[in-house]
Amino acid sequence: MLIHYYHFAGECVTEKVVTEKVMRAPETEYSMHIYEMMARLGIEPGAGVLPRLSLRYATALRRCEYCRSKKACRDWLDYAPAMINFAPDFCRNADILFELQYDEVGTVWVDREQRGR
Repeated sequence: MLIHYYHFAGECVTEKVVTEKVMRAPETEYSMHIYEMMARLGIEPGAGVLPRLSLRYATALRRCEYCRSKKACRDWLDYAPAMINFAPDFCRNADILFELQYDEVGTVWVDREQRGR
């Protein structure tokens, strides 16, 4: 709320200007599909807390947030199989998602080797 004061011949007149911010629910066209895409690719969303992966996750989230292909992505996710090998060509995160898939597989192999010893 902003308050303006005006002085007229010794009198103080107060005018209140009320500004309100209206919060709207996110529209579906602005939602992020990165988590669903990661699930389809077999990428663990929680691995973003690992220091070696956190920058990639943050970059992917930001790219998805500002992506202009949200409708194409939603349509693709609606009709794509439950598990896929690669992100679609239009996805701005295809390179990062591929790297995360590779790191995910690498992690599984390292864990298996350690358990076998």
